[in-house]
Amino acid sequence: MIKLYIILLSAALSFTTVYFSFDYSLLPMIFLYLGFVFIYIIGFVLLFFILWGLLVFTVNKNKPHSYSRYYRFVMQLLNIVGLSLFNIKVKYSGKEIVDNLHSNFLLICNHQSNLDSVVADYYLQNHKLLFIGKKSLFKIPFVGKTISGIGYLPLDRNDLRQEAKIVKDATKILSTNDVSIGIYPEGTRNQKKDATISELKAGSFHLALDSKKPIVISLITYDKDITSNIFKIRHCKYKIVKAITYDEYKNYSSKELAIYVHDIMQEEMNKLYEQKN
Repeated sequence: MIKLYIILLSAALSFTTVYFSFDYSLLPMIFLYLGFVFIYIIGFVLLFFILWGLLVFTVNKNKPHSYSRYYRFVMQLLNIVGLSLFNIKVKYSGKEIVDNLHSNFLLICNHQSNLDSVVADYYLQNHKLLFIGKKSLFKIPFVGKTISGIGYLPLDRNDLRQEAKIVKDATKILSTNDVSIGIYPEGTRNQKKDATISELKAGSFHLALDSKKPIVISLITYDKDITSNIFKIRHCKYKIVKAITYDEYKNYSSKELAIYVHDIMQEEMNKLYEQKN
């Protein structure tokens, strides 16, 4: 939609310029149109990053983890602009499952791209949601400060003590607030171009067992050319599959729960790939 506005505005300005110069040939209008498109896109991107930087300038990355509605709003703007500029078209489904919970929850999803949390955050914008993300994301200019401002929790899988602390902090947030937590229990991006769901880390499910909150299972898939140039439309599907209440999983150990959730995800992913092919 943003790019459509830029194109329409550029066309209007180029037509007006040619019209008032009393030169009605088509060629000048085409060159002016292309020039205006280029100028507006570059100008928009520069303005976007300047405003983004000003909005997150005061973020303290070392502050205690707490949800911020203000920076979540900033993230929503970034999500809209980012998905539009990078030509990512998302087909969503299953949100009614979350809306009917009337509770905060632990969001589980497979992991295929650094865009995964952007896609999920946009769809669940009406729910207070924080993600546990790998520590390297917090070092990215602009992005790191934004997610720190929202209250995202940085996870360093090479530091067992820090990992245990983050799990403890996330459990406390789930137990004592109305904020939900999103996590990717595969542990790293799954680079396989098929329906395979990697083994889920059992430690991720301590959050659910200790907080006694529902587990919301979701899946994300991208078409094969998700990393192609930004001028080509890239398709993504994000589906909320199922919600599991505490009564349904309370008798499982963390390892058993990881296997149980994995099997649900794998079965549903197989169906998605059958539809895709």
